[in-house]
Amino acid sequence: MSSRLVLGFVGVVVSFGVLASNGYTPKPAQPTAPVEGKTRAQVLAELAEWNRNPVTADGYRWVGGDAGWVYVGVPNAPQKTRAEVLRELREWERNPVTADGFRWVGGDAGWVYVGVAPSGK
Repeated sequence: MSSRLVLGFVGVVVSFGVLASNGYTPKPAQPTAPVEGKTRAQVLAELAEWNRNPVTADGYRWVGGDAGWVYVGVPNAPQKTRAEVLRELREWERNPVTADGFRWVGGDAGWVYVGVAPSGK
């Protein structure tokens, strides 16, 4: 046997060993669940509704230009009464901490984390 053939064979065997230990392990195919879809008529009805009132679920409408997306309100959102708004304002004035635990202190510090208040009403 020629030395080239032996070196070639050794190179192939070593390369297979390197490929076998590269950490890649193929996963078996996952069974797919049947898709519960909408009919064409349902999709077209939703598109027609969107074209009549193009407002996203979080209340924004695309107006284009420099304005881009403009908040116009959430459709069918429950409205707060004046008493509820005033109660929330008094609560905020008494303890001005956001729901995620930040308080505005101003200056270079800005918002400072002070901890989340216990949720008890």
